[in-house]
Amino acid sequence: MDDNPPIEALYNTNMIPAIISLMDYKKHNNEKITIEATWIIGNTASSDLKFVQYIVDQGAIVRAISLLDHPNEDIKDNAVFILSNIAGESSEYRDILIQRDIASRLAKVLSALTYSPTFIAHCMWLISNICKKPYPEFYEVIGFYSRDNSLGDTLLGAT
Repeated sequence: MDDNPPIEALYNTNMIPAIISLMDYKKHNNEKITIEATWIIGNTASSDLKFVQYIVDQGAIVRAISLLDHPNEDIKDNAVFILSNIAGESSEYRDILIQRDIASRLAKVLSALTYSPTFIAHCMWLISNICKKPYPEFYEVIGFYSRDNSLGDTLLGAT
């Protein structure tokens, strides 16, 4: 992500909703467009609360979660970066991700075990953001639990 992106200028152009709509790869089927759109929204998600609130209100959470199913790792990584920043902004946003079953979604993504160390680190960052203070109930975070569930056991051990 950029060190000092012109987020205020972008916000003032009213282009953010259009950029968020470009995250819907099913509409245009162009990975380059999706990567650029998620990069821009990732920069926006890493900025001030005002801008994070705006992208959340414009549907960035739903779009980013849907990108976890995309076959391109760069697109998934940008989506995880967006979600990590949103979750890290407030417990309210973190709770929205928990309600949208983000832990199960990440478990499904990570079950492939073919990702780069950077992607895995971003996923762990997202998990740490959804588990931060004020602490949610553990079982709300994982949304499931059984004795043969290694993800549940691992997360329970980490708490």
